[in-house]
Amino acid sequence: MLQLRVSNIKTQVRRLKYFSVIMDCISKEGIKKELLERKIFDWNIKNNVHRFKKYTGIIQESSKQILSQGFKNYYSAGLQFNLIHNELEKIFFSRKAHVYKIINNELQNIKINDSNCFKLNDFEKLFYLHVIFQYDADIFLTVFNMLKKESGQIIKDYQEKFQDYYKRRLNSKIKYIDSANKYKLFDALNRVKEWKNAKRYSEDIVPPRINWLLDLGLIDENNYFLNKTVFISKLGMIILDNLKIINDDGLLIDIDSDWLESKYMTYSKILFPNKNYEKWVDINENKKNILANEILNLLSIHFRTLDLPRISLEQSILFFIFYLFTKYNIICEYSELLNWIGFDKKIGKRKIGIRKSIREYESYLYIDLN
Repeated sequence: MLQLRVSNIKTQVRRLKYFSVIMDCISKEGIKKELLERKIFDWNIKNNVHRFKKYTGIIQESSKQILSQGFKNYYSAGLQFNLIHNELEKIFFSRKAHVYKIINNELQNIKINDSNCFKLNDFEKLFYLHVIFQYDADIFLTVFNMLKKESGQIIKDYQEKFQDYYKRRLNSKIKYIDSANKYKLFDALNRVKEWKNAKRYSEDIVPPRINWLLDLGLIDENNYFLNKTVFISKLGMIILDNLKIINDDGLLIDIDSDWLESKYMTYSKILFPNKNYEKWVDINENKKNILANEILNLLSIHFRTLDLPRISLEQSILFFIFYLFTKYNIICEYSELLNWIGFDKKIGKRKIGIRKSIREYESYLYIDLN
């Protein structure tokens, strides 16, 4: 389903690695904001982040506030990206963040040998691109497409041009979006039309997305740091050229729910051109069952609560496909796995099955160990 995918963040939210730090610092018991901020500052000191003066978006301590503005900005973004949630004055990691935490801890081989603490490992790139597509695709892809058409300029130039590119994207999207989501799109379009100073209004929009592209390796790092000009990297051009285009004018490159569930994993292999991948559909049933048993063991250990024979469906399937991709270089799409499991499937001594609900968050994977 096509919908408006937009996050409202502040300009400082530029380093994707800070979301990893935030998720890593939160235990199952949750954490108070003040302690989480302190742990981030400790991470800054441990990694001597001030060595990396070329990077912007560093969370700085404040002498005037209990919580720094930088921390508040990343915290707000984490809520919008559904990585964290707040209960009773404590911060907890989300179901999706739990998937990140377990895979990042299970697969020690994904750690990178780089003194630059802001570098992302392969799984982080896979994970954050999925998050961005899910919650920010309209703005992110507008910026990405603009960089392709207006290559080699500085960030401030792109801030001035963003308004026109975004209006064209939204106008084009009106033709395709369903009626339930049109009001939100019209509202966004009317607000952007009223901007009197495009450069100022896009301060919170363009610089963060360009820096996310940098962290993902989709912008040429040398040009960006040496002379502040922005060129899409060779990998970035491949990534952009392989996205789904749903109209003929070249303005709208779009992501919908079906695309995320049926094409994202196949698409994501482009991020890692030096790896060879195997397709789930080409694997024999015996090997599939062996792999599924390994993953079901991990799901039962890390995600089951109160010994109930059920785990959140989205959480289970995301863990399954991300784990296969990262550990075994196997491409299995979300929808493909749903169809393979079905309502009732036997794997070894286990019976498993998909149980869907009208409320998506109530859908679950049933696992019977008897």
